[in-house]
Amino acid sequence: MADKFGRLPALSVALTSLSIGGFIGGIVPDYFSFTAMRMVVGGSASGVFIIALVMGMEMVGPSTRVLVGSSFQYFFAFGYLTLAVIAAIIDDWRILQVTISSVGLLFIGYYWIIPESARWLLQRQKMEQAEKVIALVVKENKVTIPAGSFSTNGESWSFRDQFKDSSKKFHILDLFRSPHLRRTSLIIFFTWMVTSGVYYGLVQFTLDLGRNDYVNLLIVAITEILAYTVGLFILDRHGRRQVLCGSLLLGGSMLLIIPLLAEDDSLHSSVVFLAVIGKFGLALAYNVIYIFSAELFPTVVRCSGLGCSSAMARVGGVVSSYVLLLKVYWKPLPLFVFGALSVAASFLAFLLPETTKKDLPDTLSEAETVISA
Repeated sequence: MADKFGRLPALSVALTSLSIGGFIGGIVPDYFSFTAMRMVVGGSASGVFIIALVMGMEMVGPSTRVLVGSSFQYFFAFGYLTLAVIAAIIDDWRILQVTISSVGLLFIGYYWIIPESARWLLQRQKMEQAEKVIALVVKENKVTIPAGSFSTNGESWSFRDQFKDSSKKFHILDLFRSPHLRRTSLIIFFTWMVTSGVYYGLVQFTLDLGRNDYVNLLIVAITEILAYTVGLFILDRHGRRQVLCGSLLLGGSMLLIIPLLAEDDSLHSSVVFLAVIGKFGLALAYNVIYIFSAELFPTVVRCSGLGCSSAMARVGGVVSSYVLLLKVYWKPLPLFVFGALSVAASFLAFLLPETTKKDLPDTLSEAETVISA
């Protein structure tokens, strides 16, 4: 929807359905209706995050993409912290659900406040609207653009060649039509699935280690904030690929070590420490994979590519719940599975091209050039 009808309309629909679905879920009397609303909330929340991230990434240049991408993750972590505090105050889950969902209704007004992505407008040949958005950016940043960038008839001479195939209709299957883009897409999807599955599996394992759920949730949130802060400083210096591989390898290694210590109760503190380090690695990987994927997918299918990646992440999250059931056979077994998958994803991610300081690809041909290079 965001690639076809625009980032802003899709974001508005996702925000509305997220807030309304969450609000209704807090007041419905039966389990079936509650489950249906949770599905609406789950789908909408992913849409909100992905579309907002894409809009932010498309509005800035290469030098500030890490800052923008990491900022989204910071607010995710602060949401963790806020939820822990509010949940500690509000015991009734229905009141809690209605309270946190009602706040989301305020963001529906974004439709009249924030501009549409100029990249998407240019890609769809909506030159007059793109010119207005760019004029706002130029005025705010106190810069100038080359004369003749936009002609009087609304056709962008500067962008004519760049967006010459924008009149075509694109969909997710276009990511699989060329060999390099197909390989990259499959690696990204697998990495998302593993990162999400191991991430949520490790969160559950971390929460099970302590005695106070609220304190455990706070520790998880603080670990996330630390991971995002580290990523903010090293992503541009060491590159997306190196940091992604290293963070997945760090998380996977901790998960493979923990089972060797878990049987000894006297080493419980060491197990908790290693679990937090592993959580740090996976949180950092999650931060990188969002930014990395947005830089690899071209504008014409960027939201579709990230949406498919997010769907694979949801698959990983679902599978992780079943992997955790393996502890009935041997308690540390789920950690061995998570660790092995994380290490495997680390080696596969090394095959991805580096995107640091490079312009975002707008067309499929540009994306293929970036990847093949």
